[in-house]
Amino acid sequence: MGAAYSVSDDGIHFTPGEVLFHIGRNPSAYTNAAGGVSLYAGYGGEGVWEAEGFYRPFSPARSR
Repeated sequence: MGAAYSVSDDGIHFTPGEVLFHIGRNPSAYTNAAGGVSLYAGYGGEGVWEAEGFYRPFSPARSR
């Protein structure tokens, strides 16, 4: 369960990240408008989680 991430400067060549994260199976993680990371929980998880970055702890997102 969980996921890893990769980064790319050109959208063609990707370098694997050094962090594995988890909130259920196959979560989707995106850079958010605040510059942090939003993680949409996959199967086995629930809700949206946020962190200041991939190397920071995730917590449930506050309602907007």
